[in-house]
Amino acid sequence: MQRSIRMPLRVEPLVNVTFKRKVAAFTTMYLLAILGFLLFLYARGYDGISILHYIFFYTFTVGEGVRSLLSTWGVVLTVALGALIAFRVRVWNIGLEGQYIVGAIGATYVALFMPCTSYLNLVFQLLLGFVLGMLWAFVPALLYVSISVNEVLSTIMLNYVAIYLLEYLVYGPWSGTYGFPQTREFTVKFSQIWGLPAPLLVAIVLALLVYVVMYHLRIGLIYRFIGENRKAGILQGYNVKLALLLCFLISGGLAGLAGVFEASYELGYLSPGVVRGYGFAGIAAAVLGRLDPLLTLFASLFIAFFLVGAYSVHLPALGFLAEGLLLVAHLSAEALTRYRIVVVRGGI
Repeated sequence: MQRSIRMPLRVEPLVNVTFKRKVAAFTTMYLLAILGFLLFLYARGYDGISILHYIFFYTFTVGEGVRSLLSTWGVVLTVALGALIAFRVRVWNIGLEGQYIVGAIGATYVALFMPCTSYLNLVFQLLLGFVLGMLWAFVPALLYVSISVNEVLSTIMLNYVAIYLLEYLVYGPWSGTYGFPQTREFTVKFSQIWGLPAPLLVAIVLALLVYVVMYHLRIGLIYRFIGENRKAGILQGYNVKLALLLCFLISGGLAGLAGVFEASYELGYLSPGVVRGYGFAGIAAAVLGRLDPLLTLFASLFIAFFLVGAYSVHLPALGFLAEGLLLVAHLSAEALTRYRIVVVRGGI
């Protein structure tokens, strides 16, 4: 007679989670993530403490570092808001990187080929970047809501199409006069307002706007209701498919805006260097911010700090390592605040 094997551990959901447990779980997991980051550096032969010290010094005290931090914060925050809007209704738009790229392409087209006054040119850059981001998300969004095509696969594949389109343009018809894989420099681009990057100020306003819509307007209540339970939304008579389509498109549009900010403020031209993984950085920031606009605002700063710091020590991959470790730490902490592991007596 075959005997079944019983696992010595069992996972049970927690009914009442104390604030102390939440603080302990998140603090512990984030500290472990930082420890893992340092151990990786030491394993690769680097002095982890010295690198972290330099990153802090560069990003918060050196003028160029502070400028890069604020600029990157604005871009990551804008992408994160796009991720947040889609993820709250359980639409997994992983194509934010591609939508970000076509937004940068749109800004470049306006800057180079649409002669008009400076302010009007910037407005058209924003509009075309937003529209192209929406259009890049439209096909996977339509396939998703109409015939349930997996949006993760379709949006990821379009990321590569966007990269190849970018390379075709900068190596081909839009190549600058010096033969480098980049366009001519923009004659009209974003600047600073009150000593802060204009894209950052726009991104903060967008975050506050998303917060107000989500938590203080009726449409936001419907949006969150559909995100929690689609079937209940259908029973209430809401057009759930239209809501999902709109969220998908707005998500892509915001990623396109981020591309405009990067091309028209940080770079001032279009080149393959615009592809810096900000699409995935925005996703990480949205998850770390627990899909809340205000928390995401600060989580984006956290992610931007590691991205800028990694470039400052000429190890850009460290930024992506930090993103991965922080995501694992955050998801582990979420699990620890929702479940507990119970030892089952008896064994086999």
